[in-house]
Amino acid sequence: MTWPTGSAGGGDWWDSSPRSSRDATLTHRTSRGEPIDALREESIVFRDARGVRRTMQARVTDDQVDPRYSRRLVVDLDTLTEYVQKRAHAAGRRTPTDAASVSWPSDGIDEIDNEIQIGLHLIDVFGEQDYPRELSRLFGYYPDDADPEPFVLLVERGRPVEQFAGRLLLDQNEQFPASLLRALDLLESAAVVHRWLSTGTVLFDDRHVQITDFRYAVFSDEPCGPAPDPHPAPEARGGTIVATPKADTYSAGHVLLRVTDGPGRGAAALRRDERRHPGGGVVTAMTEEDPARRPPAAALLERLRQDRSPAVYRAWGSRSERDSRFLAGLSAFDTIARRRRPVDDDQTGPPGPAADESAGR
Repeated sequence: MTWPTGSAGGGDWWDSSPRSSRDATLTHRTSRGEPIDALREESIVFRDARGVRRTMQARVTDDQVDPRYSRRLVVDLDTLTEYVQKRAHAAGRRTPTDAASVSWPSDGIDEIDNEIQIGLHLIDVFGEQDYPRELSRLFGYYPDDADPEPFVLLVERGRPVEQFAGRLLLDQNEQFPASLLRALDLLESAAVVHRWLSTGTVLFDDRHVQITDFRYAVFSDEPCGPAPDPHPAPEARGGTIVATPKADTYSAGHVLLRVTDGPGRGAAALRRDERRHPGGGVVTAMTEEDPARRPPAAALLERLRQDRSPAVYRAWGSRSERDSRFLAGLSAFDTIARRRRPVDDDQTGPPGPAADESAGR
């Protein structure tokens, strides 16, 4: 579902900062190959993770559109750093009548807001300095509730793993499962359940995995509806459920099956032949029908004799408890999101003011 823009394998841990187009493009091209000088120039006003209002002078690619989002690459002209921007277009929104309902289905704005909320939470857990590249990172979001096209700016690396199905090199057959499990371990340590792991929402950059697109993500033990296709766990397919990391383990197991063996074979045949996979039994364990039989990602990494991400050990508690500027950023987004929603019976008072540019400096 997403597009270009991976993560740690076999013990070498990469800097999680955004990719500067300068490092790979003396020819000044985006990661998709477009010449930067040929792109349209645009000013983008956004809020960063601390809620501070900023302006970026950028070059932007043409939109790629799905039913909810418009996506494009954004290149900061000051640094030539590349980001992914997702915008909620009109076709992906509820009608005004539907928007007044308290039982509405989610729309593009809800999903943008969910990506922002989860992105802020992940930064709160891991910090910006130590943020793991196994997970896409929130860079910014729309500046206020009056914005006609709410958007999110993300740091993404790699290509959808569907492009690698059945085509991994020998060393990648060992790197990919370990890197995917590290990403799952990080989500579990952050108490986040992705709910939509697929060959489109898992990225790979030839050596490292990155999980992106948190539009349907929830917190662990949070009640939620059925998980979307294509790989929901059996216990997540109907009714109201409680989200657990074991559902992500199941989905990731099916992603691993398709990438390491290609899309042409059934899961049962692949399981029978799992001795071909490094650390035999891992895929079978991940795709057990009974969630109680699926081990946590950390245990599966140990089975593969692979280390956990250092970011798991550096997550010393929420940044919002130690950084008043980040706490202001959480408050700023909460204010913007709540202004978009009807007042409900549980709302005890008006939201506070959003942070302005001077507040974050």
